[in-house]
Amino acid sequence: AKFKSDPEEAAASVRFALNLIRFYAVISQPFIPDASATLLKALKAEDSAWPEDIDDFLNELQPGHAFTVPDVLFAKITDEDRAALEARFSGQ
Repeated sequence: AKFKSDPEEAAASVRFALNLIRFYAVISQPFIPDASATLLKALKAEDSAWPEDIDDFLNELQPGHAFTVPDVLFAKITDEDRAALEARFSGQ
């Protein structure tokens, strides 16, 4: 609806969301490095360093910044997968 009524505000919202994705990718790198790398690659922001100034960091991706949509980052774990993982890592 916002795209129809105010395309500039809609674009700003999407740009902010993309910058948030980049932010979360950078700060989650120690915990989920593969997913973080995938997101940063998709955003063409692989050289992103730890954010020193949040305001600047959340405004780095500017209008026209290209990105690609990555494949699924976290696959659904089926009941069969869960059972196999439970058996494998139960420690027994």
